[in-house]
Amino acid sequence: MGRAHLLRSCAAVAAVVGGVAWVVKGGAILVGLDQPPLLLDVGVAAFPVTLVCLAASAHRRASLVLGVVSLVAGWLALATEVAGRAQGPTILVSSLALVLGLALLGGEDPERRAARALGLLTVPVLLVGGLLALVAEPLIEVSTVVLGLAWLVLGLALVGGRYARALRGFRGLGRTTSTGHGA
Repeated sequence: MGRAHLLRSCAAVAAVVGGVAWVVKGGAILVGLDQPPLLLDVGVAAFPVTLVCLAASAHRRASLVLGVVSLVAGWLALATEVAGRAQGPTILVSSLALVLGLALLGGEDPERRAARALGLLTVPVLLVGGLLALVAEPLIEVSTVVLGLAWLVLGLALVGGRYARALRGFRGLGRTTSTGHGA
């Protein structure tokens, strides 16, 4: 397994884990249940792993540094939550570094462009969630579910993109060129 494959796989797993955690958390609250413990912090700890892996594979230094800041703050938020001493500033620092790191993430492949779009769309989605909370407080979780689904889709795209590229290579097998040789 090469470095690029390992980074992409780690990015995909982290995005899916965080996305599922946020969808379950937000969904539970939207249907009237209590907030499940730790799920917010699982996402806050998992999402920066995706950024770090994508930034490392794209050699994007600014995004990588912001990803590491987000990662440390996110894991600190998770640890303090587990210890029963939740620290709000760690979630804020992690989230700001994550959004900025995603926004600065470059790259030509569709998955990196999707990650960048996710970073750019996070603030408007949260603003809509805040407006919905003015109607009924639990509706703020609509933004949590939407962002969770976006992370889940990104994670699946990271896995699917790798397989799609592999399949494109297989499609060329057996074809012949104008010279009669295989493609």
